[in-house]
Amino acid sequence: MSTIPVELLRLAADTPTPVSGAALAGGPAFAEVLSRARAGEIASGREVTIDPSLDLTLTPEQLRQIGHAADRAEAAGVQRLLVLMDGLALRVDLATRRVTGRAELEAGAVASDLDGVVRIEPAPPAATAPPASFSNASLLGALARTKEH
Repeated sequence: MSTIPVELLRLAADTPTPVSGAALAGGPAFAEVLSRARAGEIASGREVTIDPSLDLTLTPEQLRQIGHAADRAEAAGVQRLLVLMDGLALRVDLATRRVTGRAELEAGAVASDLDGVVRIEPAPPAATAPPASFSNASLLGALARTKEH
């Protein structure tokens, strides 16, 4: 018998078994991490890009929102996502994290190549308030006069 199979077995026995960093550090179980990812509590930080052949421009904030939605969809097992946002219907390939096109949602049309949909609501407008150091002498004088009467 050749010694090569015996040496391969010896090498296999001496090779350490890979263990995740979370398991070594006593971190959370995989099911817990997956649950948090599905809930959108964990971000991959993977960037979303736009297919260069598309005539489409998105803001950095829109791309960030799509990336967050992609993280949640990927944790749920989705591979080809339809993102509805700001009046757009965008196809996103989650393996490449790339917006691959616009979806035409005409009445009666069937989009059979998608396995997930997410709608991104517009962010509420930021509340505007005067700065803490707001001072307008004429306004303050007018307000003081109306209190006297």
